Amino acid sequence: MHETLWNLRYALRTLRRNPVLSAAIVLTLALGIGANVAIFGVVNAALFRPLPFADEGRIVRIQLSPADESVGLAPGTEAFQFFRRNARSFASIAGQLYTSLTMTTDAGPERVAGIGVTDGWSEALGIAPALGRDFTAEEERQGRGSGVLLLSDGMWRERFGADRGIVGRTLRLDGELFTVVGVMPPGLTYPYEAELWFPLDPERDVRGPWAFNIPARLAPGVDAAALAADLDLVTEAARREIPDRVEGLHYTATPLREEITHGEEGKVVALAAAVGFLLLIVCANVANLLVARSAARRRELAIRASLGADRWRQVRQLLTESLLLGLAGGALGLALAAVAAPLLEPLLPGDLAVEVVDGVPLDLRVVAFTLAASVLASLLFGALPSLRLAGSDPKTALAAGRSGGADRGSLALGRWLVVGEIALSLSLLTGAGLMLHDFRRLHDLDLGYPADELLTFRLSLDEERYDEPAERGRLWERVVEATQRAAEVRSAGVTSIFPSNDGNTLSGIELEGETPLPGERRLVNRRAVSPRLLQTMDLALLRGRLLTPSDREGTVPVAVVSRSMAERFWPGDEAVGKRFRLSNARESDGAAWLTVVGVVADLREAYDEAEGTLYLPMDQSLDGADSLEATLVARLAPGATTAAASIRAAVAGVDPDLPLFHQATALELHSEALAQQQSAATLTGLFAGLGLLVAVVGVYAAMAQAVTRRRNEIGVRVALGSDRRRILGRVLGEGVRLIALGGALGSLGAWGLARYLSSALTEVGGLEPGVFGTTLALLGGAALAACLVPAWRATRIDPVTALKGD
Repeated sequence: MHETLWNLRYALRTLRRNPVLSAAIVLTLALGIGANVAIFGVVNAALFRPLPFADEGRIVRIQLSPADESVGLAPGTEAFQFFRRNARSFASIAGQLYTSLTMTTDAGPERVAGIGVTDGWSEALGIAPALGRDFTAEEERQGRGSGVLLLSDGMWRERFGADRGIVGRTLRLDGELFTVVGVMPPGLTYPYEAELWFPLDPERDVRGPWAFNIPARLAPGVDAAALAADLDLVTEAARREIPDRVEGLHYTATPLREEITHGEEGKVVALAAAVGFLLLIVCANVANLLVARSAARRRELAIRASLGADRWRQVRQLLTESLLLGLAGGALGLALAAVAAPLLEPLLPGDLAVEVVDGVPLDLRVVAFTLAASVLASLLFGALPSLRLAGSDPKTALAAGRSGGADRGSLALGRWLVVGEIALSLSLLTGAGLMLHDFRRLHDLDLGYPADELLTFRLSLDEERYDEPAERGRLWERVVEATQRAAEVRSAGVTSIFPSNDGNTLSGIELEGETPLPGERRLVNRRAVSPRLLQTMDLALLRGRLLTPSDREGTVPVAVVSRSMAERFWPGDEAVGKRFRLSNARESDGAAWLTVVGVVADLREAYDEAEGTLYLPMDQSLDGADSLEATLVARLAPGATTAAASIRAAVAGVDPDLPLFHQATALELHSEALAQQQSAATLTGLFAGLGLLVAVVGVYAAMAQAVTRRRNEIGVRVALGSDRRRILGRVLGEGVRLIALGGALGSLGAWGLARYLSSALTEVGGLEPGVFGTTLALLGGAALAACLVPAWRATRIDPVTALKGD
């Protein structure tokens, strides 16, 4: 203990004697450690921090999947009810149903996202209100008719100013009065970015083919094998009793965390691995600074050795100094990470940031990581210089005099550290270049429609008010007509799903004349659209015709399909005239045979769950959920500036209680879908830039030290008539050799990192020659520029002054 305290006091005095160098090292470490702590905060939230659900590891989401489990489908009412009655592996099973509601306030109608929940909901998820109370058993039995609801914390704060007197107040939703009984915990909006929850009776409150999000809590003692066996038994029973609802599908269970993160945790881990290179570059740079200082400390340590201090005691002393520097850098890095935390939310995978986690928390796990990273960094940058310096021969060090230069071993170590910095920087720059290149390709993809000309609005109908299909049809028709008359609008239409990240609707289909194989499920994207929607989105007609106003209820059911769907199901044949039907509905439910009347060009879907898209006439889909939620799409005239206001006024003229929400251009929706990739690419580029800067500074320091060490030699060469250009070439040659060796080693690291990142990238599959060549040229050019200044200074050495100094 006495030795430790003495080492600490001596280390503090030593660092105070070199304030500029100590501050430079601490700031450099703060950048490297802070970047890693910030990204670990995201990893912590994605992988380690418990979700706000009790015993989350026992919660799964139940879905229906085809044989290859390529996609999970939300079960309809019958499939949900059947599973709930027959599954035996669960302590609680609940249903959650998304509902868009219109809340009427003094400011006018506005849309809110509501979730109807069945009894057992809070038990299945293990959640409870933070303010007020949960639903009672009687309220759950009454369903929506109970007239009670729970608010999300965000809605409570944003719309009601966090008024704790909200409990007991009434709100008007879809023309009905609801009483607020509680407020949910902060950050929780699961599922579907919910703003409120209300009880739901699936027998009385659900009409039409709505699909349920089904959380289920495993019963005690149920393991993976027992769960799989139970799911198989329920699937077999469902195929016998409700075959039309589960045809070609089977029940699956996905762990809740995997469901919420969409299995995208690998992208965050890949980013963390890339940022780890920055810390290695920083450690190499700091080690090089310590090696450069070794000449000044060799005499000091030689005197201590002559007085009886053994090598390992001196190593412990030097490592104590490194530890103090590392801890100071870590503390400052943690502060920088705390400041950057709000900017990192877009990096959270899946729906964590919008449904579960309230920001990127800096909890004890992050503090522990900071401490571990600081200690590890101290060992990385302090071990080699300490061992090298403490192992110097005292006689040689004392003979070198107070101004003696660094020994050859230390100089060689410094050069190898520079080589390591260059190699690591090249690897990090290449990784960042690949991520930026991947994002650029995604951003510049041909979407298949003029995204810069389309303005979109989301709309949701009051199911109680527009309960008749004919009323919905007339409303959508009037909305489109009014929008087309609005100023600066060239064309308009509505679609049940717009190609963005707001969701997707899949349907299984059966081809006429073909019998699907057992367990086969042919899935396509389904869109219900108004007649002019395809023209508004400028989808090229390849064969046949487009949808027209004559494709109405009571006429022959028709569909337009995308080129990829036509090629997938009718390869080498003419798709127009072929017939198919939706396989997840009985004939009595309207599963009539649909005739393909046209084939249009593909467009870029935000989800790649299915290959191919079918477009159904909205007027032939009015009895389903497709006609209750829609996106209004308006194609604007060039230079439009007032179109949004005129469209809102036009729609208000049709129905003043119909809210328009989530106004965005199609280009903005595309950018929203790429927010995570953009944030990851931007941050990695920033970290790579810092790594490049640190590496270039390291190259400059090494070359400056080399010129200082060879000052007398260069002076002699000049005095003997050596050409200054030859001196410039010799000094640059030494730098070029270091750069070339670092580039060669870095090429191997870049190749390995590219293979690692390929699983997290979409449009880039490996080490792209163009990206690698650009980063290699950037690093080589910057490093060579760092060598030029010391080399030029070498040519300006005055031989008389240099020889006098000798």
